[in-house]
Amino acid sequence: MGSADVAARMETIRVRVRFLSALRDRVGASESVLVQPTGCTLHQVSQRLLEAYGLDAPSAQVMATFNGLGWAQAAQDRATELRDGDVICLFPPVSGG
Repeated sequence: MGSADVAARMETIRVRVRFLSALRDRVGASESVLVQPTGCTLHQVSQRLLEAYGLDAPSAQVMATFNGLGWAQAAQDRATELRDGDVICLFPPVSGG
């Protein structure tokens, strides 16, 4: 691996997105890895998910967790910067009685 390859890897991060339940069927995959620029935020990843998969997350139709916590619990909400290896899980709202 050349120095240009190392520099390129340092300028990007990989965020794992897991699609659960009916969203897995809708997307056609259980998981995707998004390569994002270093310093990207939850808001930016949310926009990318909307563009790539038509999923507005989080919303009334798509629940979302970030490293096991709800997005509202993240330190700076949607302005929270992501790190390499972070995990986002998307799933439909839970219903029942």
